[in-house]
Amino acid sequence: MTPIYVIGDIHGHLDKLAHAVDLIDRDGGKSAKIIFVGDLVDRGPDSKGVIQFLIDGIASGRNWTVLKWNHDRMFEWFMQTPPRHDAQMLVGMHWFHEKIGGVETLASYGFTVTPMIDRLYEIHAQAISNVPPAHVDFLKSQKLLHRDNNFIFAHAGINPSHPMDAQSEEDLLWLRAPDGYYPKDLSFLEIHGHTPIAEPTHFGTHINVDGGAAFGRAIIPIVLCTDGVLSITSHGRTPIKRHVFDCQLGALPLLAAGQFTPGYLADRKWQKTPYLHFLSKNILAEGVWSLKNQRPKSFTRIAFRARSHRQRRADRRLSKWGDRPQCDRIRL
Repeated sequence: MTPIYVIGDIHGHLDKLAHAVDLIDRDGGKSAKIIFVGDLVDRGPDSKGVIQFLIDGIASGRNWTVLKWNHDRMFEWFMQTPPRHDAQMLVGMHWFHEKIGGVETLASYGFTVTPMIDRLYEIHAQAISNVPPAHVDFLKSQKLLHRDNNFIFAHAGINPSHPMDAQSEEDLLWLRAPDGYYPKDLSFLEIHGHTPIAEPTHFGTHINVDGGAAFGRAIIPIVLCTDGVLSITSHGRTPIKRHVFDCQLGALPLLAAGQFTPGYLADRKWQKTPYLHFLSKNILAEGVWSLKNQRPKSFTRIAFRARSHRQRRADRRLSKWGDRPQCDRIRL
């Protein structure tokens, strides 16, 4: 298959975006297919530069697909007359709230917004004068969903109970899927951003590529290719982090083959629940978790084997009703 590169949330960080694209250019050349699934604007210092960078790249013939995102829609809606508020936001929050980033976005266009001092109509008039119409048109033109082979790309995720042609725009832009939200028998792999995590991670049924660029971390692109799903770093292609929270029996062959890194489960209501306990690529033990009793010795012995002396000492201080050491457990 032709490699597909994916870049997650950018949030106004032109320098990080340029570095990520440079990594892809070195890996796959300037003709590489890139899907952008994360927010362009807000929080970072150069939202204007990010939008112009993408406009220029597409105009030069780069094979780039840019999807619509919730922060970019907030910007687009603010540029309407009158400005439009996104009802998906929490009560008391708005585009200029310190946690959202609209102030930083408009600052990149050359003027300052002072909440509780400036009036909205004044800021809107300045925005109409300073934001190039081409930038607004670019944000309006982006599609919500993209499908390529067995991959589905959307900013926040999809609702698996709805067909692809009946997906809600609000879900595609705002969804935060809880663990286990996606069925294990999906016929496609879903790739999204929106929810910041430490690094791009493969969760078995979906991949989150929002590595938290808005909060000081780097933008790490990934590549979907015949070798699997890989991260692109300055050291070349590296295996993407994999994590599984809840696993059905049908996935056990994959687990045994080491294709997933197990997740950590600690739910007190799961009394006397069978678990498969394994470390790295080897299935090591099987037992039953119970709140009323200590874990089976096999669990304790294996869980502590890979932990340092300091960690083991801290673990021993945990009460029998407290959190357990982060051994690797998969619910059957």
